[in-house]
Amino acid sequence: MQKPPDKAPIVLMTPPSGEEKCFHRDIGLAYIQAYLEERNVDSVQFCRDESPGLNELVDIILSYEPKFLGLKIWDTNYYYAKLIAEATKRAAPDIKVIFGGPSATFSTDLIMNDCLAVDACAIYEGEQTCYDLMTTEFSKWSEVPGIVLRVNGELVRTAPRSQIKEGPKRSELDVLPSPMLSGYMEPAGHTGLLTSRGCFYKCTFCNFSAIGQFMVRYHSPERIVDELRYVMRYAQEHGFKDKVRLEFYDDALTLNMKRSKEMFRAIIDSGDIDMHFIVDTRGDFMDDELLDLMAEAGVVNINFGLESASVKVLKTIKKARAGLRQADKPGLDEEYTFLENMRDTIKRAKARGISPSVSVIVGLPGETPEEALKTLEMVKELDVYEYNHNILRIYSGTELFETYKEYGLGIEHSGYVLPFATKIPYNVRDIKPLPNATAYQHRNKLLVSLMSLFSGEYRTFGMIEPMAVFFDGLPEQNPYVETFLKNFPLPCGTSLYFAPRLGGALQPAPESSLSQEDYGQSEEENIAGRLQKGIERSIIKTGAFSKETNLIIRWQEDGAESWKMYPDLTGVDSLKKFGHEIEFDSLGRFMDKVSGKDDLAKDHVAILETSTTADVETFTELKQHESYEDLSKVRK
Repeated sequence: MQKPPDKAPIVLMTPPSGEEKCFHRDIGLAYIQAYLEERNVDSVQFCRDESPGLNELVDIILSYEPKFLGLKIWDTNYYYAKLIAEATKRAAPDIKVIFGGPSATFSTDLIMNDCLAVDACAIYEGEQTCYDLMTTEFSKWSEVPGIVLRVNGELVRTAPRSQIKEGPKRSELDVLPSPMLSGYMEPAGHTGLLTSRGCFYKCTFCNFSAIGQFMVRYHSPERIVDELRYVMRYAQEHGFKDKVRLEFYDDALTLNMKRSKEMFRAIIDSGDIDMHFIVDTRGDFMDDELLDLMAEAGVVNINFGLESASVKVLKTIKKARAGLRQADKPGLDEEYTFLENMRDTIKRAKARGISPSVSVIVGLPGETPEEALKTLEMVKELDVYEYNHNILRIYSGTELFETYKEYGLGIEHSGYVLPFATKIPYNVRDIKPLPNATAYQHRNKLLVSLMSLFSGEYRTFGMIEPMAVFFDGLPEQNPYVETFLKNFPLPCGTSLYFAPRLGGALQPAPESSLSQEDYGQSEEENIAGRLQKGIERSIIKTGAFSKETNLIIRWQEDGAESWKMYPDLTGVDSLKKFGHEIEFDSLGRFMDKVSGKDDLAKDHVAILETSTTADVETFTELKQHESYEDLSKVRK
């Protein structure tokens, strides 16, 4: 791994999104770094497993004395990117902030009008654009192709920039230096690389193919083999005990089967590449020869995009039809063929020892609850070891973003999700994930972590959790909540737990454009949705740099007490919004244990509770506490 420079003219980073709580190395930014290095420009990509607080993060950025800050933006990490951009500009107004990535491409006007700290948004690919911005005077940025910037207070879109494709056919991307061979990607443990960019299908919900402008460009098999050999040498030199697992990050790896066969044949013929591969692709671009080659090369898992088992829905989203001519073709033959290919391909993959998984989307345009259940029935039939149970999100840049009203879908502005939160005509939480859904892995980790929090023995599972904060009540009920959020420097990965006291009358419901039907038919779901809105507003108002907010509600019914948790109130990951029943006879003991403490003992440093003025004073002074340095080191 290349040692980062002490000083760099640009700092690059990808704020966390979805399940992530830390700043991971991003291969797209690594491509930009390799491109800049080839032109003698230093850069640094901020990556850390232990997330710092916002103020500490800005101090780290400024320590490189940069002139530019580049952030890769997804819809689900915009909130954190905005906080970082604004905090950096407050500390160093002369630093130029550049946003890139899918959301910066398709939600440009919204971003530029919402976050005045952004100086420019880079449209589509970033390698050439980033270099041009860094080597052009700010007053002449309007001459740089492929950006949106402000000129005299008005947004200006410059001339479009051509895609990078100067290399030979099916090797168009080889003109770009390798982020792996340049030392900007970590070739350790579970790593990955790109063998191509783009997808030529025009699925109406997908912005990945849109950002590639519905074209596919490739790296050559020779380039890929060189990168894999580098990973093998690295593993041998560093004494890896386990076989390296490498993920191909391509949108659909096998769209060109002839090229895919050439690539896997080259990996086999190399004679010195021995690793496990993970692949994402389509079930209708796979024959026996390709599957044989993939199995021999070391492919252990293939994830297929099923999306739906309804032929009507598949036609609506154009999943089985490439090109406009096929899209307008009458009938459903392509959709029936797509589903048969999926069944057949998964069966043949299993026969070769490859573990298949599938992804589905609940709430697709025109889908009924019955069709969603039909999709889950097909997942059962396929008998895959796991599947991704996704809930529809409408992304800008997609066809669905223009047509969603035709299907009774809706969107509303959200402080967390750019540009909008999706409203689906039926209650998608009625479509319970199957037992092998990856959603349950996340739920189980969260529940075990929560139980350990209440037992007084807080532990983390897998990724390091910098802190867990338990709020006794809601911002409307506990006046110290917002004081705490404003004054305590939360690390980005912090888990917040809000536990409202519902013994008496509920606080007035916060204003919202959502109706009861949007939350669900039950009283508790309606209450949970309204409480969620109040918590969201408080976090946005205080600019809290937290990654996960959870609602815990106590219900008393027929003299019995039960608890339900509604995780991830931000809506970044809709899967987490499923309510989970939990039993806590230890909650009272937990509250007694941490309430009224005069000091924070080391074994409770990650168990925080705010009920009194003294609590808030303790937390805001925690920087001076001897245990503060251990906050982000709490492990199993």
